[in-house]
Amino acid sequence: MAMVVLYHCTCYFAHPWWPFGEGPYNPILKIITTFMGGIHLPVFVFISGYLYWMLEREGHYKNIIKFYKNKVLRLMVPYFFVGAVVLLIFDKIYSIKSFLYGICHLWFLLMLWIIFLLAPFFSFLFKHIKNDKFLIMFVMLCFFLYPVFSKIGLLELKNVFYFFPFFLLGYLIQRIKKENLYRNRVFWFSFVGSFVILFILCPTSLFIEKVIREYASFIVLIIVSIIPNFGIPPKIKGFIMNFSKNSMGIYLIHQIIICCVITDPSIKMRLDSSNSYLVVLVLFVGSLVSSWMLASLLNRFNITRFVIGSKMNV
Repeated sequence: MAMVVLYHCTCYFAHPWWPFGEGPYNPILKIITTFMGGIHLPVFVFISGYLYWMLEREGHYKNIIKFYKNKVLRLMVPYFFVGAVVLLIFDKIYSIKSFLYGICHLWFLLMLWIIFLLAPFFSFLFKHIKNDKFLIMFVMLCFFLYPVFSKIGLLELKNVFYFFPFFLLGYLIQRIKKENLYRNRVFWFSFVGSFVILFILCPTSLFIEKVIREYASFIVLIIVSIIPNFGIPPKIKGFIMNFSKNSMGIYLIHQIIICCVITDPSIKMRLDSSNSYLVVLVLFVGSLVSSWMLASLLNRFNITRFVIGSKMNV
């Protein structure tokens, strides 16, 4: 989540097409932004998938109606509520129609919700695939879904199938265990084989801009998943738990703060004339701390917890 906040702080200097205005282009920040873009969201989707399949194996989510209701409350309520706030503040950039395509940074919630809509059906399918080799090849074939949907922005379908393989990696690790999975020749042959086939079949621009990045993110995720787990020192455990509790609120609020700052004409002039690295640092600390404080405040009351998708106090 901290990387997500930092990513949005660097976009002003790294993405000329960013809808909230352009800062002085910085090629170093562009490289850093691209690198972070290949890590933070794939890791987030992988964690979501890993936890989903873990809980599903432990007997949770048997009531599919209750499962879908929970995901609507956790993802779609904040999507529409915070999205309405974004629409009111940035009405010259977004319209009502934007809700169908993923409004502002909230597109991730829409994308993740659709992935969770698909999850129970894939869970049913996987239970009938008894052979682990066929399962691995099936998951690798999911890489081919993105080129099919790459130009469909409606309901974030292009991103749904871009990130879906990362979600399914969580299942593979749950079922096969990472030590066995990463030693499996079928896993690596199907991984490389699908990459080669996509290289042959995809338009060059799509392969270079998106497919290579997708596979690179997958490799990074594999590396991240084998990093040993370290215990959290007791002195900072409370700090980490508080950040975790408020992470949803931080995600929802931080970019609104960043964009309000950089779209103010007088502030923009100062940002453009200042050292870009210093600006990123100030934006990062300011937006992280302020969104964290606001999230903590909203999480104190059930009505505000509801609108930002936090679990209710009972």
